[in-house]
Amino acid sequence: MGTEQFLTITVRGVSSSGSQLDIPVLTESPVPQVAPVIDVGRISKADLQRLKIATAFEVRVRVSFDGKLTWQPFPTLTPTLVD
Repeated sequence: MGTEQFLTITVRGVSSSGSQLDIPVLTESPVPQVAPVIDVGRISKADLQRLKIATAFEVRVRVSFDGKLTWQPFPTLTPTLVD
């Protein structure tokens, strides 16, 4: 990663009412530092409580290497929210 790159992170899941829910965590944010692990973005407890319990959700990450002209998806994470 380089500080001239940008990150977008979205959590996508099913809401407690059964509809699709997209929660933006980070939107077109510059990479803050060059490091093996970059700690960026937070999702609040209130946002997590909007997701349906015992259902997998997706953490989608995209990176722009060219000043936000194009975006490359990273592998999606699919954790399950448990009570």
